[in-house]
Amino acid sequence: MNIGNKILELRKKHNITQEELAEKVGVSRQTISKWELGETSPDLNQAKELSKIFNVSLDEMVDNDVKDLIVDKVSNTEKLAGLTLKILKIIGISALVFIIIIIIAFVLLIAIRKNKDEGRFVEKTIVCNLHDEEYSYSFRFYEETGNITEAGGDAYLEMITDASKYGDAYQAIAKIDAYVKDRGGSCKVYDEDGDIKERTMKIEVNGKELIVELENNSSVDELLQKLDEGDIIINAHDYGSFEKVGDLGFSLTTNDQKITTKPGDLILYQGNQITLYYDTNTWTFTKLGHVNKSKAELKEILGSGDVTLILKR
Repeated sequence: MNIGNKILELRKKHNITQEELAEKVGVSRQTISKWELGETSPDLNQAKELSKIFNVSLDEMVDNDVKDLIVDKVSNTEKLAGLTLKILKIIGISALVFIIIIIIAFVLLIAIRKNKDEGRFVEKTIVCNLHDEEYSYSFRFYEETGNITEAGGDAYLEMITDASKYGDAYQAIAKIDAYVKDRGGSCKVYDEDGDIKERTMKIEVNGKELIVELENNSSVDELLQKLDEGDIIINAHDYGSFEKVGDLGFSLTTNDQKITTKPGDLILYQGNQITLYYDTNTWTFTKLGHVNKSKAELKEILGSGDVTLILKR
């Protein structure tokens, strides 16, 4: 029974007209009529006043309506809780997916930057002839840094040079080449296509040995001929906060072209000056080769001020 029917039942039970009840509650007769017809309902204060007039408890007055209201509220609360839980699950899953995507993107970014810094993968094989025997050893590594990813070949070369212990392919190749040549043999370096690759030389500076991978040009050919006669000592100084430069002591044929250097480039300038770059510069000169070291590594090795560069085979 709704509250309207309850009011009608109690009013008739107490022989009270709508006008009399309206006067006692303090409302109009039309309001009483609307309550009884179920069009509107009394508010809490009016319900309390009605319970006093009819001498019944408030619970008895509004019993069914309250129960229905409670049921509706509980039902709505459960629905709201379920909806909230679903929303929280969606937000949680979305946040987890977002975090995973960020982590994957970060890892990929690091990998891309590392590959960019280290350059592309290249393969080189050094083939040596010693005591009428031919030996070979192959390396797969990053072009810019020389970091080896795979290496293998004749056990003899590995045993006598400890080639497998090197992390830098350029140093390992230079070690094999020097060992064989010191014993009257000869070596050639080939790329993955079977073409003969650049020769190497060394620069000794501040107690460190840098491996230079040389270009294929007539300037390098002449420089190597000079090195066959003995080491070349150059007193170099800083210039422009991007290079160490010093007089070669003789002139070489130039193969000038306009290039932008990168850290590690060995340059012939004006035919008679050797420049080792630790930063970038754009000019017209001859590139002799490249040292696979970063800007920071080169600056640390070269130091500041004057320095002695010893060029050797």
